[in-house]
Amino acid sequence: SGLNCWEHQMVLPGYALMSQGTQFHASVWPGGEPYTRQTFLTQAFCSQAACYGIMAGGLIREEDIPERFRKMLPLRAVPRTGDSAIIGPKGNIIAGPLHGEEGILVAEASMDEIRSAKAWLDVCGHYSRPDIFDVKMHGRSLHPHPPE
Repeated sequence: SGLNCWEHQMVLPGYALMSQGTQFHASVWPGGEPYTRQTFLTQAFCSQAACYGIMAGGLIREEDIPERFRKMLPLRAVPRTGDSAIIGPKGNIIAGPLHGEEGILVAEASMDEIRSAKAWLDVCGHYSRPDIFDVKMHGRSLHPHPPE
């Protein structure tokens, strides 16, 4: 699955992705969002979905901007420090973050870890409360086994 930037604050698109059984999630942050917020929202999604997250943050350093344009975009006003990371299915950071630098992050992923996390809390399965909620997308129930 994948969401861009503030789409991580939109609960229903996130739930729709989770209901499809996402196991790996691309979390893209072009920049301007403080590291703590983009990390918190990505960790929350991964914890709720019990999935791994690849969080890619936009990195723009002062030397990346031609000097004649630097006064137009003060980097202190809109931070673009990257902060890419890999998040585990329980919301923990397992690689990174890369703060203010380019690089390649690597982490091992275990399907057993996903199954273990979903066994504790599956927001679209045993913890979804289909007796109360019936969330639909394009008229089709998002719950895999709606109650009769």
